[in-house]
Amino acid sequence: MLTPRRQFWKVLVCTVCLTVLLSHLMGRWMGIRTAPTLSFSYGNATNLPPIFAASSSLGYYGLDWDAISADCGRVVRRFDVPGASPCELEACQKRVPEATACVVVVSLFDLDETYFSNFRAALVPLSQTISDLIASHSPMAFFKRTLAQYPEHWIKILFPTAGSSTGLMVTIRTKIHDLTHRHGGGGGDGETKAVMNGDTSQLPTERTSDWDKGRLLRNVAGMKASSQNEHFFDGPKHLAFLRMLSQASKQGKAIVVVMPVSPDYRREMLTPELIADFEKSINEIQKQQPSAVWIRMDKVEKLDSSEYFWDLVHLNVFGRKIATEALTAQLKPALKPE
Repeated sequence: MLTPRRQFWKVLVCTVCLTVLLSHLMGRWMGIRTAPTLSFSYGNATNLPPIFAASSSLGYYGLDWDAISADCGRVVRRFDVPGASPCELEACQKRVPEATACVVVVSLFDLDETYFSNFRAALVPLSQTISDLIASHSPMAFFKRTLAQYPEHWIKILFPTAGSSTGLMVTIRTKIHDLTHRHGGGGGDGETKAVMNGDTSQLPTERTSDWDKGRLLRNVAGMKASSQNEHFFDGPKHLAFLRMLSQASKQGKAIVVVMPVSPDYRREMLTPELIADFEKSINEIQKQQPSAVWIRMDKVEKLDSSEYFWDLVHLNVFGRKIATEALTAQLKPALKPE
């Protein structure tokens, strides 16, 4: 006969095992990604060294790398990290030491220190994070919030749905909509994001200009909750960005592509002071890394329309075409030896 203490431990172990199993099943059902990076290669092998393209999902959805590779006549190697910033991309850069050109794709959203990639703790050593937080004189609240990602990352090894309450609710609502509507259309208002799996035939075609007010407010509220409605540009991401450009310049060419965010994002999330802070951060980086070439896609007037975005920060397939054409016109000359 089991003693009360043994009964307690038996119940505890069974409960934990069942919870782990349910979390993994739910994570698979939700399509939660567990791999920090996905590697892609574009173009046919040539005698020229490859181009390393560092980007978050903005570079995945917003640019046609097959077309860019063909236009430049060089293989492009790229690693996808959801929500990536220079903090995570710096780790990817080390995997392509043979590249003689590095194209770093960023945006105002990517460089905002208060947005975190779910995979920072998986890619950035804890010691590097602490060092950057101290060097950038980060506020204590932000210091604690950043370091909290590390125990959460370890917990997610057992419980992949940990910290994904918003995604879980959206997924359940989407699936219920599909079941209760004869013409589900992929989940009603489609707030779940397409998966970065290399299948460009499934790139989003919807437009934020078609959103109703409720959907816009939900997405804005989600963004504000994610950032805790605080924004700045001179923390660990800024330092990692400088290191990336320094390393790229040592290997060859450093090229920065600044992607746009949607007019809705600028209107709902930004103030003139925040935009000025972003430009100040960019100017400081340009001064410290003067050899880097900057291509400001966020200044392309044609892309300043909600017609070309499928959510608040990602270009849709129509914006992708415009952005790719605009980039290739400037990228090929920038890659030429000086």
